[in-house]
Amino acid sequence: MVQKIQDKIERAGVADEIAAYLGVDRGLVLDQFKRAAMERRAPLPYAPLAAARHGLGIPNEERFLLGSLLASDRARAEILPRLTPEMTGGFSTWAIFEALRQVNGLTGPAAFAALEARLDPASQALLHELAAADDMNDEESSLRQAYACLHRLNSGLKKRQVDDLRSRVKAAEREGRMDEALRCIVELRELERDTRARTGTGAQAGG
Repeated sequence: MVQKIQDKIERAGVADEIAAYLGVDRGLVLDQFKRAAMERRAPLPYAPLAAARHGLGIPNEERFLLGSLLASDRARAEILPRLTPEMTGGFSTWAIFEALRQVNGLTGPAAFAALEARLDPASQALLHELAAADDMNDEESSLRQAYACLHRLNSGLKKRQVDDLRSRVKAAEREGRMDEALRCIVELRELERDTRARTGTGAQAGG
């Protein structure tokens, strides 16, 4: 309540009265006020809790994928080897994905305990919230959802790589570096061919 007093002089006067009432040094009371103000301004280590509970602050793709991997031993075994750090490096939960890679092969409660032990307190809190989220699915649904997320992430990564190669081709042509432009064109064609092949394989698997 004292911290809500805006006027510093009035707040100091109240501090004097409290010190006299308690029979302690005035400086001690003021130090307590300062410490309380600093603690209130400091970021909470478990700030991600509310965001995780309401699905805020974490993109749906990221949240759904992580939830699927937490819910399904099979999803972890099949998806994690295909989920490259390049795909998850920009995630807000990248630390959890990195820890998941380290414990891949473990199953059940042992996997969760090993994962939790590798995380800092903030990531641990977020992990617990995700594990208890209402949108967690059963084993089979989690596996399907994980594959769907992986497909979209892979498609997004390929598109970024294609766009980057096209930009490099244009820059090389503009600057007269034709050898480099040709190399990029070859890489671009190989990437586009690989993307078409993967798309066809995915369509057959989905059918």
